[in-house]
Amino acid sequence: DYVLILQGPAPNRSAAVTAILQAAAQGMDNNECVLKLLVTRSDAGAIIGKQGSMLRQLRENSGISTQVEKNEVAGDRLVHSSGPLLSVMSVARHIMDVLARSAAGAR
Repeated sequence: DYVLILQGPAPNRSAAVTAILQAAAQGMDNNECVLKLLVTRSDAGAIIGKQGSMLRQLRENSGISTQVEKNEVAGDRLVHSSGPLLSVMSVARHIMDVLARSAAGAR
């Protein structure tokens, strides 16, 4: 496992996540990938959505499991997705979009 901290404009962070997932998957025998994101409590709420609607949409659109852990880690929550690389990349892009919209709405 690797820990990366991404900062900067949302499009750059999204592109970085995609590039990192692709680089990490190179040379792997299977196409399975795991993404773990540590997000703030408010970002976790945005990812979950009202009554779980956003999380349900992420799952339905990607066809893979995406979970937001209930337990906090130093005030943040862990988002976990696993499945085929392209599906995980799709979930990552959607999550980054949700986070960008959440940040824009908070301003």
